[in-house]
Amino acid sequence: MIPCASRSTTKHRLISPTRHILGYAAASVVSLILGTKESEQARVTKRYNAMARIYDIYDAPMEWMGTRSRRKQLLDQASGSVLEIGIGTGKNLPYYPDGVEVTGIDVSAGMLSRARQRLASLPVPATLVEADVQNLPFDNNSFDTVVGTSVFCS
Repeated sequence: MIPCASRSTTKHRLISPTRHILGYAAASVVSLILGTKESEQARVTKRYNAMARIYDIYDAPMEWMGTRSRRKQLLDQASGSVLEIGIGTGKNLPYYPDGVEVTGIDVSAGMLSRARQRLASLPVPATLVEADVQNLPFDNNSFDTVVGTSVFCS
């Protein structure tokens, strides 16, 4: 995958380079320390809710440049009970192999709405839940496979 450029505009300069190098989880740890976690997560959620209707169009060039084929390769390895973090509009759903049961989470209700529309036309057994990976509503050892694609680009 092509790395994401940091687009952080927070006043804490420490967050932007950390996010760029280590991904969103590292920025969340820094945000917790600095006491800005809620406002940062609220901004991310608001941004994805606003983009949900056009996200697939926005992301189409990446799909054409090879992301689609990488999805197929990655998801062919999934088995059993699958947790997909940041399921977004459900672009991975058509590529899961037979026999898996997917639970997809996302912080954006708008993105989940799009994923539900996509799921309606697919034979994949899936449950979609509005949740944050930083505070999962599942017991430990609930899943056989965990999938995360393009989730560190917030």
